[in-house]
Amino acid sequence: MTNETINELLKDYDQRPFDRLNFFFKVSYMYLRRIS
Repeated sequence: MTNETINELLKDYDQRPFDRLNFFFKVSYMYLRRIS
């Protein structure tokens, strides 16, 4: 992996931290609902 690729990934990650959190909470919520 070149530095450019890593920088692109980091930039992409910085732009969407909330999307990742959102996704995590959605998955957790669905999972918990299925258990109970």
